[in-house]
Amino acid sequence: MLVFTGSAIYLLYAVLSGYGWAWIGHYFIEKNTPATFKYPVWSLLSDFKLYFELITGGQSFKAK
Repeated sequence: MLVFTGSAIYLLYAVLSGYGWAWIGHYFIEKNTPATFKYPVWSLLSDFKLYFELITGGQSFKAK
């Protein structure tokens, strides 16, 4: 929708929907603080690195 409307609120919605559940899980299930708050750039870069490795087959979707 951001592309069609030019409204930046959709960018906020995308970030919250992507990271919101992870933040909730960190606080209420794992009882810790997400690295995103302390190292936001490193956190974002590592997410992109993981996505790239999953797409190219460098990382498996299955747990070891």
